[in-house]
Amino acid sequence: MSKKREKKKPVNEVLKAVSWHNMKIKEVYKKLETSDNGLGETEITSRLQYYGPNKLTITERFKILKMIWEQFTGFLVILLIIAAVISLIIGLMNYYRGEEAEEIIDAIAIFSIIIINAIIGFVQEYKSSQALEKLKKYFDQDVVVIRDGKADIIHASDLVPGDIVSLEMGDKIPADCRLITALNFKIDEAPLTGESTSITKNLAIVPEEARLHDRKNMIYSGTTSVYGRAQAVVIATGMSTEMGKIAELTQVKQELTPLQKALNKLGKVLGIIILVVCAVIMGVNLILGAELLESFEVAVALAISAVPEGLPAAIVITLAIGVSKMAKRKTIVSRLPAVETLGSVDYICSDKTGTLTRNEMTVKEVWTMGGKTEVGGSGYLLKGEFTSKGKKIRPMETPTLNKLIESVYHCNNAGVLRDESKISIKGDPTEAAMIVLAEKAEYTKNMLKKRDHEIFFDSDRKRMTTIHLDNGKKIAYMKGSPPVVLTRCNTILENDKITKMTKVKEQEIMDANLEMSTRALRVLAVAYKELPENYDKEKEEEIEDNMIFLGLTGMIDPARPEVKSAIEECERAGITTIMITGDQKATAIAVAKEVGIIKKKDDIVISGEEFAFLTDEELIEKIDQIKVYSRMSPKDKFRVVKTLQEKDHIVAVTGDGVNDAPALKKADIGVAMGITGTDVSKEVADMVITDDAFNTIVSAVEEGRNIFENMKKFIRYLLSCNFDEILSVLVIFAAFRVLPFLPLQILFLNLLTDALPALSLSFDPYDLELMKRPPRGKQSSFVKDIYFFAAVAGIIAFIGTVSAFLVGYLGIGERVITNWEAANGLTLTQQEFDHAVTAYSQMLAFVATLSFELWFVFIARNDNDTPLLKSKPFKNKYLIGAVLLSWALLLVVIYVPSLQMIFSGFKEFDVAYLLTGEDWLYILGFTIGLCIIIEIARYGLRSNTYKKLVAKIGIS
Repeated sequence: MSKKREKKKPVNEVLKAVSWHNMKIKEVYKKLETSDNGLGETEITSRLQYYGPNKLTITERFKILKMIWEQFTGFLVILLIIAAVISLIIGLMNYYRGEEAEEIIDAIAIFSIIIINAIIGFVQEYKSSQALEKLKKYFDQDVVVIRDGKADIIHASDLVPGDIVSLEMGDKIPADCRLITALNFKIDEAPLTGESTSITKNLAIVPEEARLHDRKNMIYSGTTSVYGRAQAVVIATGMSTEMGKIAELTQVKQELTPLQKALNKLGKVLGIIILVVCAVIMGVNLILGAELLESFEVAVALAISAVPEGLPAAIVITLAIGVSKMAKRKTIVSRLPAVETLGSVDYICSDKTGTLTRNEMTVKEVWTMGGKTEVGGSGYLLKGEFTSKGKKIRPMETPTLNKLIESVYHCNNAGVLRDESKISIKGDPTEAAMIVLAEKAEYTKNMLKKRDHEIFFDSDRKRMTTIHLDNGKKIAYMKGSPPVVLTRCNTILENDKITKMTKVKEQEIMDANLEMSTRALRVLAVAYKELPENYDKEKEEEIEDNMIFLGLTGMIDPARPEVKSAIEECERAGITTIMITGDQKATAIAVAKEVGIIKKKDDIVISGEEFAFLTDEELIEKIDQIKVYSRMSPKDKFRVVKTLQEKDHIVAVTGDGVNDAPALKKADIGVAMGITGTDVSKEVADMVITDDAFNTIVSAVEEGRNIFENMKKFIRYLLSCNFDEILSVLVIFAAFRVLPFLPLQILFLNLLTDALPALSLSFDPYDLELMKRPPRGKQSSFVKDIYFFAAVAGIIAFIGTVSAFLVGYLGIGERVITNWEAANGLTLTQQEFDHAVTAYSQMLAFVATLSFELWFVFIARNDNDTPLLKSKPFKNKYLIGAVLLSWALLLVVIYVPSLQMIFSGFKEFDVAYLLTGEDWLYILGFTIGLCIIIEIARYGLRSNTYKKLVAKIGIS
């Protein structure tokens, strides 16, 4: 072979579209220009240069600098950065002028919040991007290859199309290959297809349209040989393999969560409001003759009061608390925003094996001519009762049943390994189920008889036979496909006696086989016979002829007992659960019916073959009725998730294999399995459940909803408080050209006392009604029901703040300051006197605002549907503690003279003003009275008239 290639291509374009499974071996060799002797050295060098190494390449690298940059592109973050930069500039200007520079402290606090958020976001995104590195490990191995007619060991990365590879039990498949020889060769394809049992491979040509699961003559990179040996010719390497296609799908960019989208929208709304109001204030100030710099500084003070500096920190801390709570409920969250997204999920696309089921093949019943025996206990647990005709029995006391169990115990190459922490199997899961069946029947290893010979299972024979020594006798035990085993039997063990096999009995056996199969049980037939002492091992047909039929075993990977109730809870919560599996359609239907996924006659079950023929339009039309998808490829799963998202569903996807990685990455919430999950699935997922149980996902959704509700409470609280501060600064300054708060008072309000009660709302106890409500839709902003509330509450709070300021500024201020001046022996100029009146008014406004916020937090923690007294306002001990601490801090700031000098305008006089009982009468009267008014207003918000108005306006 010496065809000249023009240039190196990134993928095997020439070979990619070839239907290798539909070609004869000679045609495969001809297409690849290779032979049984493999490739020559010159040709290998040429192909390696042309096709590239057998490695995964990453087409879109998430560069570290790009990831860092993206942490600062959220609108709310940009708003904070602008506020911080301007504060820093003004603070530095004041510092160099020899004036006080409180703005520098404000800037440092805001920058600290921004940096902490960025670090957390970067770490999470970087960790997620490492999934591709995990995928590369599937190509990091040595492999036996035939080149120039000689066997050699090379690294898998040096493989090229046309190479001949030799494989044995336990080997990882290094590239996509077409089999050229196969001896009892079985492959575990679970990482690629999700198939729960090993697949027997052979050389038979399959139809061109056969899907991945059905290509029995093909083996794929990332899968593992579990039995037998084979030789194969490499047909695809690197990114052209099926594993490479999965790698491409995992490189989709992570979409923003509903929380991130809502915060961006909130940031834009706040930004527009702040810019408009600041522009108005600067314009008014300049028209009235103020200097440009002075006007700018006043506008910045307003901006700082308007920006909710504590909001990002409160969100991060709330999500972190949620992560901690979820960890206690067997859920590890790798991406903080995912915690909130969980509360929005309305679709769960669940894998079958290991999530809805135990991932432990279990014999559920045994059939003999004496009738059916039910086997209790699930999975690999030793506990299990045998029941026949409603009565408990001991298999060892029932000769026919005992003989059947003895047969499957010996005709077996599996093992079940147990230690204190886990149970694991060695070998085929089907055979492991037989071992467990025998152990439940009180068989032990010391009862095993020495094996003399084995006739291996293969896909043509569809049976397996082992010969054992038994006290001088030689006993042959057989298991396999019921029709095949039946043809090898001329007698049957019936009522503990060997009788002749008849057509009637054969039909009875096949009827029993059909009945068990329709319930998605995997059925194996069992037979035995005694051999002559000098039997000929070479005469396999003779050994396996004239067997004594014993019965049938029916097994299945059983559903987890808790799944059905968990799915019912999802249904009550407005969450639809569907199954997407690589397993057979009949098995998927049986499990789906058992756990309650399929309930209605119009529920659709679709196979991968049928799915492939659906157009995008047809899929969009039918997808809400499809409950079960079987025999699905990684690309199919990805398409299902994408289509659901296009219909505005918020989708959670569970998975454990490499084949699940694209769907896990595409989903709004990717949920990996902690026990059976591969490293790849765990890396791309947003969360990992440590016990692989479906009900743990439901618990996580429940926790996510609770976290969202608590988040909504403190956002409602913070926005109302900031709205009050914006209006107060705007109106007071426009009317009197003075600010109602000093910059440090604003900082105190926003970062300290606002933050403590807001954060304590993160610990609000769980609402028992949460899982009875439908999830919010993707298009509904999570601040939809907050805007009106914040505006109404903010206006009422604003009335209180302005009233307190005006009491001092236009009311009792002159009298109070005159008395204060006399009591402290001061003689003030008119300008100083006016300044003292302003400082007194600012203190009243500051204390009134803070007092109102500490009362108001108990109202803000309830939605509009719950009256204050019915909400058990004092059940959150953290909130009580935060409010008491905030009160203490407030009292310290206003009654400790040295601190009051820092936080009030009286520092100009070096003499503090201590609030009197009369002052507190005004403050508490205003603030408590306004809280009562807000609660009355909330009663109106609960009315149907208001709800109809909101729906009509369509506020979002």
